[in-house]
Amino acid sequence: MTKVNEKINGYDVYKYVADKGAYKNCIFNNAGADQTADLDWTSGKYYYIDKWYAKEDIPASEDPGSGDDPQPAEKDSIFLVNAKAWATPTVHLWGGTAAGTTWPGVAMTKVNEKINGYDVYKYVADKGAYKNCIFNNA
Repeated sequence: MTKVNEKINGYDVYKYVADKGAYKNCIFNNAGADQTADLDWTSGKYYYIDKWYAKEDIPASEDPGSGDDPQPAEKDSIFLVNAKAWATPTVHLWGGTAAGTTWPGVAMTKVNEKINGYDVYKYVADKGAYKNCIFNNA
């Protein structure tokens, strides 16, 4: 991907140009350390915090790069779309540079967003602190 001379919420923007219709799916990968699920390729959109957006629709809040966080690259955000309507979503974390959480994990925070009608929950951790997670209804 090519870095462009643009930032969104403090993050650098990268792009890739492909022949129209050449690809149906894509994955974003951090050198094998972590990666997204298989994503449906969405031409002309920006992939930002687990969702495709038109540039003008990228949220300025509810992201690790806005507000009081002066170094957005120092945090990892973990999101859960609560399709099972769990009463108390938690995330159990381990691996990486930090000691793991205690089962059943740490509480996730409900964000002001819905995906396909489901509430979205978030947990923010130090970048690289964890490699593995299990979502749980505590």
